[in-house]
Amino acid sequence: MQKKIIALAIASAMTMPALALAEVTVYGKANVAYEMTNDGGDVTTGAGAGNTDAKRNQVSSNTSILGLKGSEDLGNGLTAVWQMEGTVGMDNGATASSAATGSAVPSKGTATSLFNRNTFVGVAGGFGTVVLGQHDTPYKLATRKLDVFADSIADNRSIMGGGHDARGTDVLAYISPNFSGFTAAVAYVGSTDNTLLVGAAVPGNSTAGLTSISGNYARDNWTVALANQSINVKNANPGASKTDMTATKLAGTFAMNVFTVGLAYEMLSTKTTVKNEQNNIYLAGTFKASDAGTVKLAYTMAGEKKSGGVAVKKSEASQVSLGYDHAMTKNTTLFALYTSIGNNYDKAAATGSSYGLTSGSSTGDTAAGTLVAGGKGNPSAIAFGVRHSF
Repeated sequence: MQKKIIALAIASAMTMPALALAEVTVYGKANVAYEMTNDGGDVTTGAGAGNTDAKRNQVSSNTSILGLKGSEDLGNGLTAVWQMEGTVGMDNGATASSAATGSAVPSKGTATSLFNRNTFVGVAGGFGTVVLGQHDTPYKLATRKLDVFADSIADNRSIMGGGHDARGTDVLAYISPNFSGFTAAVAYVGSTDNTLLVGAAVPGNSTAGLTSISGNYARDNWTVALANQSINVKNANPGASKTDMTATKLAGTFAMNVFTVGLAYEMLSTKTTVKNEQNNIYLAGTFKASDAGTVKLAYTMAGEKKSGGVAVKKSEASQVSLGYDHAMTKNTTLFALYTSIGNNYDKAAATGSSYGLTSGSSTGDTAAGTLVAGGKGNPSAIAFGVRHSF
């Protein structure tokens, strides 16, 4: 009730005439950590020869959010649903990200942005739910809960996802009812914009379409998820090539007593003139050490890349994360973690993998792990912080 009173006060300040239309719930999460990062630089050749590890201590806001949501009974078994959610810069309150582009250790700063996250309106009923707006794709939602370090600097999207674990704009989505533990979701994005959900540039005279689908099944102490996402870009110029990007993943979890384990296998491919492929694996587990304490361990592996069917040397990488959560109350948790990425490097070819640590947030801080001047980097971080949800 207190949440609703606060939300009504917010709504009153924003729009008095709409105040009495429906109840509004305010919710949020403050997720802040103190991070000690090291980009693990080991530049041995090229213009950057002689560079040493770049270290940084910083306070990071890892997907801290504030949102409003509500519903209204339309009668005849139908309900109107809506949500408006945005990012909160708990570290510095910035209104725009100050993160540098291409730097070894970027300038820190998490943007505060009004309703830049899942923001939509829709209708729900016995048939399921249909929403329009900005929303996470079914491909992303299918396994987000599997990541035991989600929304931290140890987030598995440092390696997993290939950009497909993302939030789409101009989304039309359908979520099915629960059929004895099974749920399905499908989303479509049709766009003529010059940007693409996974970050690749799309010519202004092109059209891009995204289709994402998932199926999840939960029963007793185990779950299974299967998801697929495809993005097709067609250039309107005569004779121009098209780009096809696909991602498929299969995942599952199993819980027994104080233990929980999860596994995800992902296949990524991109084709314009040449087909590029890569398979990734994520394995995680938790151990309930006490009523309040949970030990967490995760391993992520980026498989060898193939370009035109030919293996790309030293393109593999791995990430190992270890952490501990201590629940102070139902809504407040203290946490500590260590994470490290091991990149590969081929001195003869002066090439290798270049994965860096990221919180998974498009506006979050990123610890560097990018190859510079023919060198290699194995980024790592130690973090401790607090999460509070309301």
